[in-house]
Amino acid sequence: AFVSDAAASEPETASALVKLASESLSAAVALGPDALLAEHTAAVARGAEHGAFSIVGDPSLAQVVNSTLYSLRASLSPEVDWSTSPGGLSTGGRWTADGRDTKGGPGYPEGGSSYYGHVFWDADVWMLPAMLPMVPNISRAMIRYRFNTMAAAVANAASEERNGTKWAWESAFSGVSATGSDNQEIHLQAGIGMAVRLYFRATNDLTFLETTGWPMLENIVAFFESRATPVAVGTDRHFPLSQSF
Repeated sequence: AFVSDAAASEPETASALVKLASESLSAAVALGPDALLAEHTAAVARGAEHGAFSIVGDPSLAQVVNSTLYSLRASLSPEVDWSTSPGGLSTGGRWTADGRDTKGGPGYPEGGSSYYGHVFWDADVWMLPAMLPMVPNISRAMIRYRFNTMAAAVANAASEERNGTKWAWESAFSGVSATGSDNQEIHLQAGIGMAVRLYFRATNDLTFLETTGWPMLENIVAFFESRATPVAVGTDRHFPLSQSF
């Protein structure tokens, strides 16, 4: 998703990403399978130190929950300002849990993931709050992904003659729309604002609020303000604003 998205909008960035991926692969091959497994096992152990779930009376359910938690942790890092697709690395694929081959059926594009690694509103509303109590720095990195893609969000809002920022329904490395259709799931903007509030209330990180959170919130408010027009009460879903949702 990184390389394909960047290739469409930022060829120079895509070239750098290909180079980085190639170098990382070469380094992994040089380490060898035994060293890679040991490194991976140690990383998983470090992740487990941040917490896991125990469900009394239902160990099978606990196993499923912790497997999902593992997939999210494997998709995210405090050291990389990036978010995740719904479910992290565990999502999508051609085969269902019971072994059926979807062959590109409804909801399962031919031969690939249902989400293609794209970031949706689910990350900000569902995955980020789950990470926040255990690994706050991961939640911060997820918000920083939105901050780093603000230029694309500003351009997206401007294309609709709106102020502020409008992050795309689906996005990847550059933040531009990964579907070509942005007039969906507009509540994403409020979800991003909620994520900023949750992180600040959990950490009281004033530096984050000043440098990252507040600029995002200002732009989100500006977008909604430019979108809404006062009308008579009761004429639009019982709210005194048009374009409510």
